[in-house]
Amino acid sequence: MVLGAEVIGIMSKKPFRDRYVVVEDVMSQFLKGDRDRTPDLFLLALSFLYTIGSVQRKGYKIKLVQERATKQLRLPV
Repeated sequence: MVLGAEVIGIMSKKPFRDRYVVVEDVMSQFLKGDRDRTPDLFLLALSFLYTIGSVQRKGYKIKLVQERATKQLRLPV
């Protein structure tokens, strides 16, 4: 999940924000963050984000899904 947060951080900044971008461009930014990062770790993080609905796919491009929460959580008293 930590690596997924890193991918979200990259995709929420320009030039990746609010548009579909090529996967390799995001991966190259991800790999620059730490020398221990590998393409395999990026793909695992991206798969996780896609599974939970945080990333949309269109061909070879991806986009961060940014939906605002409209419901409030009510806990029983």
